[in-house]
Amino acid sequence: MVTDTGSKLDDRRQAVSTELEARRSGSAVGWLLVTRAPDRKWQVYFLGAGFGCAGGLPNTAALLDRVHDLASEKPAWGVSKNLEKRLDDAYAFFYPDKGSGFRPEVVDFFSILSAYLQIDQGGLPEGFPDRPLLADLRFAIVHVLCDRLRLLIDADLQAPHDLADDMVQPGRVIITTNWDTLPERLAESRGVPFRLSGPPKAGELTILKLHGSIDWLRPPDAKKPVGTVAYGSVDDLCGSQRARHANVNAATPVLRTRVTNAGALWRTIKGAANDPLMLTMAPGKADALGPLLPLWGDAYRALSAAANIHVVGYSMPADDIEIRTLIRAGVLRGDADPDITVLNPAPDVHSRFRELISREIDSEYRPVPGINT
Repeated sequence: MVTDTGSKLDDRRQAVSTELEARRSGSAVGWLLVTRAPDRKWQVYFLGAGFGCAGGLPNTAALLDRVHDLASEKPAWGVSKNLEKRLDDAYAFFYPDKGSGFRPEVVDFFSILSAYLQIDQGGLPEGFPDRPLLADLRFAIVHVLCDRLRLLIDADLQAPHDLADDMVQPGRVIITTNWDTLPERLAESRGVPFRLSGPPKAGELTILKLHGSIDWLRPPDAKKPVGTVAYGSVDDLCGSQRARHANVNAATPVLRTRVTNAGALWRTIKGAANDPLMLTMAPGKADALGPLLPLWGDAYRALSAAANIHVVGYSMPADDIEIRTLIRAGVLRGDADPDITVLNPAPDVHSRFRELISREIDSEYRPVPGINT
């Protein structure tokens, strides 16, 4: 294990200086400001796409392929007809030199669609005409994920699994970049109460979803009257007899679609939302965080109070500069360092964590064990 006391001290001085400057300027990174470093006592799990793959869900690179499969199998798909042709038209518009049959890299395609919608506020003459494509693409991804999640039965989720057995317990914190509901399903099947916001608590599991979720939405995107019949708050305590449902209304920043039957996940979401709250993969997404920003504050505080940070199936790609900043800030908080373990079969992932987060990590060069195998 390599230690560089002088370098670490300089890093901490810089972190304190950054916090003081943010406090003076009233910067948007106000969630970084904590008056005193908390004790490091919590077990925090940071999940990426590799954890979803353990449950049979597609990783980021495979998402467009799965969406094309869905569009090919169901040409009159229930949210948008002709999705496959619309995607091919978009590829031809944004990648004119690639020719037919080309499929772009997922992050690049999401980035282009997101950027185009931002600059095309008033309509660009002769521009890309299919403005609803990004929202319909999000819904297609929801459908793909719901179809796979529906195949996971309680027996799969309850089966002995070293990682899940340690992670899904009261007092643990899960921070995830994924949109799927696999962590919630694991908690529900194992009878562990959980909350989707707030600080760590000894009697419940905390699940913080930095990019939103397939079953989340903003109030303007609700298809049904906003109330506790169809929707819930991310502040609710779920999976417990002590659960109390907070009132929700048009001023609630984030709504959670109430799902009473895991087998009807897709139908329930489709019937409740016009556009799911899912932050798409794109570099420089800080301006898009909006109502999710308080959850990033919760995640920072959890990382700052972590005795151990277990990074599971997260590769820290180049576009995730905000998450890199979040993890680095949480690791530097206070005088003590957390123990960091990275579980990933790719050596370059471990190199990035040593270069960008901490040289003092423990590496496990193996994939996440399958949850349903």
